[in-house]
Amino acid sequence: MPPKRKALTPPPVSPIGEVYTTEEVAGMLKLSVRTILRAIERRQLEARKAGKAYLITQDAVRQYWQSLPLSTATAPAEKRTTRRSRGRAGHR
Repeated sequence: MPPKRKALTPPPVSPIGEVYTTEEVAGMLKLSVRTILRAIERRQLEARKAGKAYLITQDAVRQYWQSLPLSTATAPAEKRTTRRSRGRAGHR
C-alpha cells in the first residue's frame, strides 16, 4: 500500500492580499525594474520598503496599471536616412 500523501494546504491569505517585489511587478507588466523603481520614486506606484527591497500590493499594481495612458495611436515610423542626412552629401 503506497504511503498517504499530506493534503496540500493553501498558504495563509494576507490581510492586504498578494504582495510582490519590484522584479515581479516588472515581469507582470512587461516593464523594466528601473521603470518600476522610477514610478515608486515619483509616487506613481505605492510601495513599502522592507530592508533593501520594496514590496508592492496587488491593489497598488492595479492602480498603477490603470494610471498608464492607453495607446491608440500607431507607433511612429522609423526615420529614413538618405545620403544627405548621413553627412556625405555629394560623395557617392
